[in-house]
Amino acid sequence: MSVMRRNNVSDSTPEQFLGESDDDTNDADTSSAKIKAYDVGSSEYELIKEVASWDISLRRLLENNQIDPSHPIAANTAKKDTVLRKLKPIVALRHEFVKSRLSGALVRRSRKASVLYSRIPAIYDLSDGNPRRLIRMFEELCMNVTRDTDGKVRPVPVEIQARVMNASASLFRDYLRMLPGAQVTLTGTKQTVLLYDLLREIGRYFSSGLLVGPFPLDPKSSFTVDPDTDEGLIRLLRLASYHGAILKVSGDDTETGDIRGRRFRLCFALCPLFQLPLRLYAPVNLSTCITNRRRYARDPDMIVSKQMTLGITQ
Repeated sequence: MSVMRRNNVSDSTPEQFLGESDDDTNDADTSSAKIKAYDVGSSEYELIKEVASWDISLRRLLENNQIDPSHPIAANTAKKDTVLRKLKPIVALRHEFVKSRLSGALVRRSRKASVLYSRIPAIYDLSDGNPRRLIRMFEELCMNVTRDTDGKVRPVPVEIQARVMNASASLFRDYLRMLPGAQVTLTGTKQTVLLYDLLREIGRYFSSGLLVGPFPLDPKSSFTVDPDTDEGLIRLLRLASYHGAILKVSGDDTETGDIRGRRFRLCFALCPLFQLPLRLYAPVNLSTCITNRRRYARDPDMIVSKQMTLGITQ
């Protein structure tokens, strides 16, 4: 990449420079012992086994699929594909962001930056195809380059990568908050809604289902805009689509056409803030995501009369 050349890191590839993320799509060796993915002793096996030891809902799901939670090995390839591979990304998410109370209830773990959002191709995914964002992230990562005594580039620690990705997400959040038109008044209730508050509520809905609800084998991470969505929310969603905060999954052009009935996902760039995976899952209606209006809509400000403002009393 030209960014790496400008920063004197051209003797390394992005994969060497940042490392590669786990790949769920094949049975590549996962250790120096040549253990295949999802076999005994593999990183996938150990991860699922550990989370199942404290996540009751995951344990039950495995048992319902005739898989021993203390020895999560699939009986055949079909079971590995339809169960273990499907649940592994969510297991990783819960391992990173969830802890279990003595009662067995799951609660979120507070983390500023997660190593889930690091390495290749995760960093490419986090750019959402935005070249300026990708360049900015690589520029920051190149500033953290160190070398061995023989001059060889060392991989950037995943903790530093995670901080850079989190900072990039926060920068995009602040950009969305400052956009002209990023505030509307709902027609019926006259409540005020801010663009980022709406996106955060959608993200909160999806992450709650992935993290602290019953373990989802068929998770949700995208939404379809209801036909009767308030026109104010439609304007915010159009603005979000134009600036890349939500991305169209299906349907026609969203900038000029009607987005009702269209399917969208939140951009991956915001996933570090919402604790979401870098994956596209099944849709739900937008109205389902935002049923609790108190969390994203503000009540109208109290109207102060001109008389009170001028100090005039009757």
